Amino acid sequence: MQWENALYMISAKEYVSGNATILYQYPLDDNQLSPKIFFQPQTFVLGHLWKWLAIDPGILLSVFGLIFTFLTCRVAVEIIDKVVAASNHKWLLSLLFCWGGGLLTLAGMMLHFFYFKSGTLESHLFFLDPGNGWWCLNFGRSLMYPLEAYYHFLFLSAVLLAIQNKIMWMCAIIVLLSLSHPYTSVEILLIIITWATLEYFYIRSGLLKKKHLIYITVAAVFHVAFYGILNQFEVSKIISQQVALDWSYKAWHFIPAYSIVWLFSFLAVKNIPLLKNQFANPLNRLFFCWGVVAFALSVHGFAIKPVQPLHFTRGYVYAGFFLFAMPAIIHYLKLVKNSTKLIVKPLFGLILFVFLLDNISWFASNIRYNYTGIHFNKAEQGLIKYFAFNPNNGLIISPESNAKMATYLQLYSAGKAWIPHPFLTFNLQDKKTAIFNLETNHLVDAQWKLKPAYYFVDKNDTTQKQTSLNFEVAYENEQFKVFKIN
Repeated sequence: MQWENALYMISAKEYVSGNATILYQYPLDDNQLSPKIFFQPQTFVLGHLWKWLAIDPGILLSVFGLIFTFLTCRVAVEIIDKVVAASNHKWLLSLLFCWGGGLLTLAGMMLHFFYFKSGTLESHLFFLDPGNGWWCLNFGRSLMYPLEAYYHFLFLSAVLLAIQNKIMWMCAIIVLLSLSHPYTSVEILLIIITWATLEYFYIRSGLLKKKHLIYITVAAVFHVAFYGILNQFEVSKIISQQVALDWSYKAWHFIPAYSIVWLFSFLAVKNIPLLKNQFANPLNRLFFCWGVVAFALSVHGFAIKPVQPLHFTRGYVYAGFFLFAMPAIIHYLKLVKNSTKLIVKPLFGLILFVFLLDNISWFASNIRYNYTGIHFNKAEQGLIKYFAFNPNNGLIISPESNAKMATYLQLYSAGKAWIPHPFLTFNLQDKKTAIFNLETNHLVDAQWKLKPAYYFVDKNDTTQKQTSLNFEVAYENEQFKVFKIN
């Protein structure tokens, strides 16, 4: 699990604490009078499960993610079954859809040997993979994020219902996704609107009726109205401004990432007869709209102000073009199966290995360093227990280098972290200034005088200025020292 997942459970804790019934108050807002306006189905469910089961929130979220990982893969297999009912290669297609990738790892190897020529291979292996691979440009890797697994399940379920021409139920899923996550819901909505426009007004296939367009319009209006109403509130406006970040990727990222599925997509339409045959199938038209719209959203900074373009990747570009390219992939699988040349099958094995290499390399690298979750050592557990059993519901303050630990302390205790996130914290610069003034001049910020306030430091971090602080030591163990500053 990635550390930011703790923030989702901090929101779910609003239901555990009794502060929320249906709508909850944004837990990173310092204003006690902040309105209760937020609701996500997954947060509501996680909060009540946590309340009823009294289970560790990290374990609960992990189990939630595992369940939706299974469900997502099951829906992916169902889509492939619908598309290639007569194929004998469905197991292989399912494997490649979920766990295939591009040439990012190979490109990193080439850069290491022919450009950098120094350092370790592992330090350059994911050089072209945004966020060192954590942005997940292929489909299956995103499933390691529990909520991404849930979003993927809803997204694929909507696509499956579109394939089955169950448009009303598809729109119901899209509405549920709108309540759950703005980026993924915008993505599926624009894909479906583009496809419906193509089918009804241009192709005139008769696949969609007027009532279907009404359902889609209602889903789109609901999405716009829902977020439009939210953005009437100041707290929502602040959050929208905070997340409007230019997190984008460049051609040297996406070309190797999507090169394999783009190549097979080209092979599927490489001449006029193939082109006509490919687009004669309404499913291929849906998948083409999926791939093109998802890619356009992932590079939307070229046209409008960028709002986390990388959030529209998460494997959706890869998945759309993979499904569009499946006729070509199946064609070449049959050629390999029927070939009598000795070189063909080893070559096929090599191509299959390359297809899976991005994910094999990434997971192997991270498992090697035990990046399999957040594990608290004995000293961290002691610090958490101190705040969890501290009757004073106060502020938890720390140097910026301890921001992650402050997030966990807010999750596991009744206290509130002064800086719970590096950019989602309200009035971040003022809060950084307050910490600087405390460390350098022993000045206690006016807000800290209104309630119990604690400042904790990591004694192993030599950059922290804990030795000069002259406040009561409320708790101390082998790694941490907690000062009561009010």
